[in-house]
Amino acid sequence: MLTNQSIVLKEGTEINSSFINQAESWEELCMVGTELRCHKDISQWLLGLLSLKVITKYGEETLNKFAKEIGVLYSSLRRYKAVIQIYQEDNPEFTPSPKLPYSLYEVLATMPKEQRNQLLMQADDGNFSVERARVTRKLAEGKVIKPSFIIQYCQEHKLWQFLPQKPEMWEEHHE
Repeated sequence: MLTNQSIVLKEGTEINSSFINQAESWEELCMVGTELRCHKDISQWLLGLLSLKVITKYGEETLNKFAKEIGVLYSSLRRYKAVIQIYQEDNPEFTPSPKLPYSLYEVLATMPKEQRNQLLMQADDGNFSVERARVTRKLAEGKVIKPSFIIQYCQEHKLWQFLPQKPEMWEEHHE
């Protein structure tokens, strides 16, 4: 258990495992969860900025060595770095909105600049989710989006069922 580790929130509240164990209301859980997600997002951005400082030379695997040294997956560090580079290409002083998760910026990074900026503005207004961004990107790339479920009508119960696309994931017949 993480009894000795904590994070201090903006308003000075210290979050640790004992605080989380005492949280009872939905509002408290959401407030703490949102703050922790923000800390995660900030660390992803800062790790990306930090990785830009690592001088890479062909064949030396410097970024890979750095990733191992700090205990972060090389693939994650490379992704953080690539996302930062894309946004800083357009604006060297780019600062992400604290309201938006890092994952949204990551999903939108490969889209054309104008479309990306428009979607980020919609997301900042609260009208765009990460999942919607993934679907929008796939559609823009011309990919076909298949549902992950099928709909089937149960004659016995006279109800519609949503079943996983793969039949091996279906539950046995119900009573």
